[in-house]
Amino acid sequence: MALEVVFRRAYEQKKLRRNPFYVLLDGYCRWMLDHGFVRTSITIRIQHLRFLTDYLIHIGVKGPAELRWEHIERFHTKWVPRYRGPEGGRSAQGHRIGCTVNGFVRYLTGRGLLSPPPPAPLPYQALLDEYLCWLTDYLHRSPRTVEKRRRYVIPLLESIGADDRYPDRLSLLSPRFLQDFLMETAGAPGSATTWVGSPPAAAGIRSPLAS
Repeated sequence: MALEVVFRRAYEQKKLRRNPFYVLLDGYCRWMLDHGFVRTSITIRIQHLRFLTDYLIHIGVKGPAELRWEHIERFHTKWVPRYRGPEGGRSAQGHRIGCTVNGFVRYLTGRGLLSPPPPAPLPYQALLDEYLCWLTDYLHRSPRTVEKRRRYVIPLLESIGADDRYPDRLSLLSPRFLQDFLMETAGAPGSATTWVGSPPAAAGIRSPLAS
């Protein structure tokens, strides 16, 4: 085992083997050895990661099979900010532990041992979903067309700072604003028609993006 190469004392090895996340720690240790990390550096990183594994055990995560991204986020948001140095003062050690955990997480996600973080919700997700449903349910556009429109409408929503909490920002979608936006983003003449499509009035239904 890679950990036994780095931690040579019997009591250290015994303590590590009792850790329910031993397999993950040993794999990461092997990865560091293969990438030329010196023994001292590996020792420090494994010691840092024991803060994480102790925290996981404390919140009821029993082993690698139960490890989820939200557990890592809780460690960063709950534990790291509260870490105190040996004399009770806030220490840069907490930051170093957080950095070590980030490197460990990159190792886990790169090998499929931990699912990547879910994408952050867009501030205008509800509005975007309503528009896509309108394309599907009322205009009966194909899935390929709906996906194409989604890719093109996102920059437009971002350009006005669209936010589900502030629907009045859609009033910025004036004819002049749209014309300027299309001139800046459409590229070759006529390419804007690939996403503007049929006017909402043609279907007799008002588009959710109409001002």
